[in-house]
Amino acid sequence: RKFTVVKWALLCRLAALCLQVALNYAVENYDSSYFCLDSPLSLASPSKQPSVYSCGILESVLGGLSRWDSIFFLHIAEDGYSYEHFAAFFPAWPLLLRFCTAGLHVLLPTLADKQLVLVSSFLLSTLCFLVAAVALYYLGLEVMKNDQLATCAAALFCINPAMVFLTASYSGGLFAALGFSSLLALKKGNRLLAVLLMACASGTRANGFLLIGFLMH
Repeated sequence: RKFTVVKWALLCRLAALCLQVALNYAVENYDSSYFCLDSPLSLASPSKQPSVYSCGILESVLGGLSRWDSIFFLHIAEDGYSYEHFAAFFPAWPLLLRFCTAGLHVLLPTLADKQLVLVSSFLLSTLCFLVAAVALYYLGLEVMKNDQLATCAAALFCINPAMVFLTASYSGGLFAALGFSSLLALKKGNRLLAVLLMACASGTRANGFLLIGFLMH
């Protein structure tokens, strides 16, 4: 049922994208770019300040994905750790965004860097979401030995309310993909691969080091 999980995950991702497009029009956005990416801090109303990472069609479709902490990750991917408090955001996700953006620059040379990094974040977060769902499905098969329960677990993961953090340009999707994949590798007896994946997860989020507990279990 791997393909059923993939199709369900894609359907949920499409639904989440459509929902954020609708809410992006219906609800005024709070501007989280107070740390000033390109200009001095503005005293204008926050709701009147669009994200610098989206405009035109991209603003309509992907603009809602560049709010809140997303704007920190996007800025780090493009310009690095410009400010001290950016250290709260681990480097694995911004590095991946930077590499993907470099590749997209060849394919889409007419887009500005800020639009390219936004597109990269959407493509990568979608890929990570799919990998996480499939990895959880196979992990469920290994643990529960029941295809129906494994499929149900993966489906519930796809529709859980926290999926909003796996849709936006957050590191959650990458962390979930690495975390589930590391546990799957460990369950299959491939400890070296599991350790490597756990190390990568630790470079994604601070709580990644807790995965070490599974090695000691």
